[in-house]
Amino acid sequence: MALIVISVLTITLAGYLAWSRTHVTTMMRSQMWGAALPLAEAGIEEAMAHLNATNKRGANGWAFEGGLYTRTRTLSDGYYVVSIDTNSRPIIVSTGFIPVSGASNFISRTVRVTTKKEDSGKAILVRNRIDLGSDFRIDSFDSTDPNFSTLGKYDPLKRKDNADLATLSSAMNAIELADSDVYGRISTGPGGGGVVYGSHGAAGSIGWVDGTATGIQPGWFSDDMTTPIPDVATPPGLPYTRAPAGSTVIGGTTYTYVLGNGNYQMAGTLRGSIYVTGDAVLYVPASGRIQFGSEDRITIAPGGKLRLYNASTTDAVMKDMVNDSGDTSRLIYYGLPTTAGSKCTFTGTGQFCGQVIAPNQDMVLSGGSAVDQDFVGSIVANNVTMSGHFYFHYDESLGGKSGGLFSVATWNEWSTWYRPTRCAV
Repeated sequence: MALIVISVLTITLAGYLAWSRTHVTTMMRSQMWGAALPLAEAGIEEAMAHLNATNKRGANGWAFEGGLYTRTRTLSDGYYVVSIDTNSRPIIVSTGFIPVSGASNFISRTVRVTTKKEDSGKAILVRNRIDLGSDFRIDSFDSTDPNFSTLGKYDPLKRKDNADLATLSSAMNAIELADSDVYGRISTGPGGGGVVYGSHGAAGSIGWVDGTATGIQPGWFSDDMTTPIPDVATPPGLPYTRAPAGSTVIGGTTYTYVLGNGNYQMAGTLRGSIYVTGDAVLYVPASGRIQFGSEDRITIAPGGKLRLYNASTTDAVMKDMVNDSGDTSRLIYYGLPTTAGSKCTFTGTGQFCGQVIAPNQDMVLSGGSAVDQDFVGSIVANNVTMSGHFYFHYDESLGGKSGGLFSVATWNEWSTWYRPTRCAV
């Protein structure tokens, strides 16, 4: 009887110890599984901070591998691997790794986040209507990424399909594609379905537009555009120094204005050629005019930048205006609220390169050049109308230049798995 009792007690004790060990192991794994998620979220936070600190995704120790910008960081209780893709609205994937106690395995949890911009992040954003005419093509590139540009310039062999068009309007026919090709997404105001297109018009991915399909690619249209477009503020410190007019020959070209570091104001009509050597602000008051001619041009020297503020109540003519630097961030045209009801006209032969931020003014783009680079940059306007044979290349690096930051649009956890050794995703 003693032996039987001892045997029963031994079996019971062994069972309890086995259960206790399993319970402890399960509890430890549960704690490690829970601890892996904060590591993954830490990677998301670093990626978001990186995106909002610079438009150069390869900076600050981020390496470009396999078409993604990645970063690995070791912390006291584990490590994470996080990646950012090359889209203008980046997708972030972060995996947190926690070592299994007494083993070489790692428990991991992965989080996938899509992002959005609080400002436009669009190739063309308007308050009302976009009319592309009949022969318009728009695609995108990234001047800060050598994989999608050549020396910071548009390269048709490295083009992308993030040239999104958007309107805040929900009215019918708010966006008219006609027979144009749009390599990007289309967005209207809430409930808006007013997108019309011709028999050859197409909007979507490169594969969709270059194929035989017409219309908008499934999944590439949304009617949730609600981001407000603020008016352009009057630059501080007015009145500025009067812009010095004269005849200065530089490199065989005669310039009417040579602008260095400083703030300048026009008196009368702005016409002629401009040479910019520093960081310059040029203000055209309500009583002034902008009337560039066919022989006029803007040349920006290395290190130069021009911000042109237009408060004129009359139509502005940019004509064949260009930005010889080829850097879209170094020429910005601002239309103040006083431009409401007026137009700003560009022709394709000038190959304009820069940003247009004029939410109260109507933009008119017409004509076309022989090199298929009629407008390089981005537009924010009241209405945009195009005609002729026009090519538009959106520089994705401009997304957010008007002040917006990246924020999280969606957050999803992917499956959990075990890794035998420490390794990158």
